[in-house]
Amino acid sequence: MGNDRAELSRRLLGVPVLAVGVPTVVDAGDGLIVTPRSIDQYVRDAGRLIGYGLNLAFHAGLTVTDVDMLVG
Repeated sequence: MGNDRAELSRRLLGVPVLAVGVPTVVDAGDGLIVTPRSIDQYVRDAGRLIGYGLNLAFHAGLTVTDVDMLVG
């Protein structure tokens, strides 16, 4: 898509790095790039899903209900 980003890595930052990519556009051909009309909601949902997953993965014993209370 021509949107190269600067590297985020352990070598550069000195700490472990985990990158999660969420596609938000589609190459429709002949240089036409499109995004869904409801992209804002998709991005909010993806961020929430990733956040919940990370919280549940890194905090033993935490439940979805606990995370709901934290992010209210």
